[in-house]
Amino acid sequence: MQPKPDNYRFSCQTPLSASRASEIALNLGLWWGEAEGRLQEVGDRLVMGFPGHKTTWSFELQKLEPGKSIELYCYQAHHLHDDLPETIREEWKDTRLVFHFKPQGESCIVDFEHQGLDSQLDCFEVCVQGWQHYLEGSLRKFLQTT
Repeated sequence: MQPKPDNYRFSCQTPLSASRASEIALNLGLWWGEAEGRLQEVGDRLVMGFPGHKTTWSFELQKLEPGKSIELYCYQAHHLHDDLPETIREEWKDTRLVFHFKPQGESCIVDFEHQGLDSQLDCFEVCVQGWQHYLEGSLRKFLQTT
């Protein structure tokens, strides 16, 4: 039996409290793209996209423990990329975005995992580049300065 490929992961430390860091992470429109809808309680839904692009992902908030964890389920995916095969369109469907917040005194560690985004997917490389931009760049910036 072949081992299961790893999911995409990201981790960073922030001077913010775990509670404040989870508020920022939940506000996807702040650091990721254009959000249609708001995530405030379990069951809320939101569509993410980018201005001028037709790609969208639809998420449902399935777990919310402020200052501890967030879990978003991708129930619909419409991913388009000129340089990649049509198979990427729904590769995010049934994947999960999971955040864990670990208090470290007055600061915290933020751990992110995109469960289901693994090296077997046609979109893996371009998605890793995207996550590196949005998580390591944009989200990290907000977690350091907000």
